[in-house]
Amino acid sequence: MAMALDATGNHKHARRFYEWCMQIQNHSGCWLQCYWPDGRRAIDNLEMDQVGTQIFGTYNHYLLTKDAGFLFKTWPMTQRAATFLIRNLAMNGLANPSFDLWEERWGHHLYSNAATVAGLLSASRHAELLGEEAWREKWANAAQNLRKTIIEKFLPTRKGGFVRSINPLDRTIDISVLGLIFPFSLLPPEDACIVRTTKKIEERLVENCGGVMRYSGDKYDGVPEHRPWIKTRGNLWMSSTLWLTLYYLDAKNWEKAIKHYSWVVDHSTNDFLLPQQIDRNGKPRSAIPYGLAHAFFVLATLKLGEVPLWPLDS
Repeated sequence: MAMALDATGNHKHARRFYEWCMQIQNHSGCWLQCYWPDGRRAIDNLEMDQVGTQIFGTYNHYLLTKDAGFLFKTWPMTQRAATFLIRNLAMNGLANPSFDLWEERWGHHLYSNAATVAGLLSASRHAELLGEEAWREKWANAAQNLRKTIIEKFLPTRKGGFVRSINPLDRTIDISVLGLIFPFSLLPPEDACIVRTTKKIEERLVENCGGVMRYSGDKYDGVPEHRPWIKTRGNLWMSSTLWLTLYYLDAKNWEKAIKHYSWVVDHSTNDFLLPQQIDRNGKPRSAIPYGLAHAFFVLATLKLGEVPLWPLDS
């Protein structure tokens, strides 16, 4: 959400978020899963992606504002977080196991590792700007090594697509694999393995209407009375649909991007809010508004402003 604020020029509000992150950072250098606005911990689970993403966002804020004071102020936070990431690299070359971004499964996850790479690369650039050459080199080398390991470990065959988790191997088709493209830009959208992965997403997660599930076999439908969500069928998620939209925008597939973007617009509420999910009857489910969906919508809308409309007329 902070990156969407920065993208729209609301730098003051984005900065306040990163200053809040400085205040609540764990003494180990990490952030845990969930906090109350006053900084109290709500859920103590560890998600490695949240550590890398905070560093990634902090550096992105600097790139857009060129605020040198912010760079100096956040250096201790970045240093602690990047050190935490380094200390949590496992013997197999990946980030240590943690919960996934969906807050459901423990293991070695592709998205978590992609976020770790992005965090370490951002930390290395932060260090370079401050003349901290030793830190820059250490974090940059670790990021490059981890990026190579991701491609080796999460791509069982060069002719197939990326898997979402290993140890144990989990080939479940999951929209979060696109984190390699957006937001972390670790591979180009035209990469052959990414293209094959996206084809599987289209086959397994995309409904004809244009909505997209989080992952195949998702049971969570956002209805509290249906707990423990064993016999239910997962819904279409606004954030997943926009994630695929953002991929297609990067890949310059304007027609598909606009199709999914239009589905999101069509399923907003009368107040133009985006719910977390849309059920099979087209009704909103779970949280309204859903912050991640709104952030992705803002970023997708900005990217759409750069799209040449003529290809759609051909």
